[in-house]
Amino acid sequence: DFRRGNCTRGDSCRFSHDGTGGGGGGGGPNAKRVKALAISGDVRQAVELFSKDPDRCGGALGAILEHAVHRRMLMDVVIALANTASGSFRPVPHSNLRDALLAMPVETAPREGADFAEVASRIAEWDSREHCLYFATRARQAVLEFLGECANVLDQIRNQPPDRRMQAGLTMVDVTFVKGEKNGEIKADRFVGSTDSERRGLAKGDSVGVSSDGSWKWSAGMLEAEVMQEKPLILKFSSRQPPQPVWQERGRFRIDKLANRQQYSRVIFALHLLSAPNSQGGKNESLRKVKMRPSPLVIEAILASGSEGKRASESRVAALARVDARAAQDMNDSQVRALEASISKCLVLVQGPPGTGKTTVARVVADLLKALGLLRTGHLVEADRSALVAGYSGQTALKTKAVVESALGGVLFIDEAYALVGEDGKDSFGKEALDTLLKLVEDFRSDLVVIIAGYSKEMKKLLEANPGLQSRFPTTLEFDDHSPEELLEIAEQMLLQDVLVLSEGASDHLRRILQNLSRAALDPASGIDPRANGNGRAVRNILERAKRKQAVRLQRMRGGRRTREELLTLLPEDLDN
Repeated sequence: DFRRGNCTRGDSCRFSHDGTGGGGGGGGPNAKRVKALAISGDVRQAVELFSKDPDRCGGALGAILEHAVHRRMLMDVVIALANTASGSFRPVPHSNLRDALLAMPVETAPREGADFAEVASRIAEWDSREHCLYFATRARQAVLEFLGECANVLDQIRNQPPDRRMQAGLTMVDVTFVKGEKNGEIKADRFVGSTDSERRGLAKGDSVGVSSDGSWKWSAGMLEAEVMQEKPLILKFSSRQPPQPVWQERGRFRIDKLANRQQYSRVIFALHLLSAPNSQGGKNESLRKVKMRPSPLVIEAILASGSEGKRASESRVAALARVDARAAQDMNDSQVRALEASISKCLVLVQGPPGTGKTTVARVVADLLKALGLLRTGHLVEADRSALVAGYSGQTALKTKAVVESALGGVLFIDEAYALVGEDGKDSFGKEALDTLLKLVEDFRSDLVVIIAGYSKEMKKLLEANPGLQSRFPTTLEFDDHSPEELLEIAEQMLLQDVLVLSEGASDHLRRILQNLSRAALDPASGIDPRANGNGRAVRNILERAKRKQAVRLQRMRGGRRTREELLTLLPEDLDN
């Protein structure tokens, strides 16, 4: 006599012959009570009850996360779960962990969300400790990247004029809803931004935020929904539901496109597929050995994150967050002024081979400086010769000035800066752009970070062409070619994004290819330009060719339906040139 009322859609249930399994995995009365406590706002009581029996309350993990974020209590939940992980407990089914991470609210603070992903992974069910460490590390990275993107999008929604976002197809205003034909769906009845060209930014599967349209205050704030259909526009709320049906509300609503949850969901699903226990739909052991074992450095970093007592139970970044908070409280005014003054010295010259992440580092620097409060906006403006040099005499200085002014309050990143000076050194247009740039950098050095990047050999010529450049950019970062081991790790990360793995033979074969590529680029007798290594770009090209060859190989295979392992696995012959 299984009672329907004990379960809700999406819950996982565990059955046993004698009934001892009860409502394990989220379908029993314990999970239902925990959910009710979280929804009522008693998050502390909910997580306390959850911590006593994570196995039977696993289905409530998503509700705890959702309402803790809404009430700004996620760090309390993280510490409580960390304390649970330090003792004895019956682990949470991995499917409950996966579902909770998939429903990560977009308004979650990035570091807190990453902490939750790491500590929740430590109380889940695994076949081995290595699988736990692997999932915790990769899930943390995925959550941090997704929530960082969410924070940027939400900041744009708050600060950009609605008209500008409507022109890009990212926002719809003056929206009223009617009840959809299917259960849980809502249909946009009337709205501003109804033409196809204005709505090109919203597509099926997109994640959008539904909020009040400024003329009234909606108690639910912004709720996330998924686009189920474009014409007519039909939405379905993803997790947290409105207090009453939106078609019964008198005010009008606003719809904003949010961050790309589809890509994030693919990564989380891939991690579940690759590392979940066999009993919960994970991969077979022979295939898991190829990809799922984390590197020794990852294992060492995670194991080293703990210490004795209570602190050992808390996640690495949670501890760092508290250290940062204490440091900020102890900081005196002179230290604050010193930090603010240090922005005037953030003029950096970055040089190195192609594909080594110079642009990525520039973006990270922009995010870090914004987080430290040293930049007003923290945005990144990328430019090259074409953005600075005009086609007619006298216009280059004006064009360069416009680019610099657009970057004020943030970071200006100039890629391939050596192109401003021709090989013969007689490029008058490029010289005008460079001279104007140096003058503006000096004028706005208190409100601008400038990073110029390029290949090492060409950048030396640039410095020789303008003696004042070296003195104005006192900090130089030299990027080296990636080692074969680093390139292999980059390849694994790229494959993870596409839910693919390497067979054991393919992994060894790819390692040999990358070693040969590195040796050829470093050997003068080979006649190959050292910059031809390509680093990360070369890895991407190799994998793109391998995926095309895999598709052809699968199409030519005889037999019926392809197995999951065949669809997910790259073989050595796929990597042959």
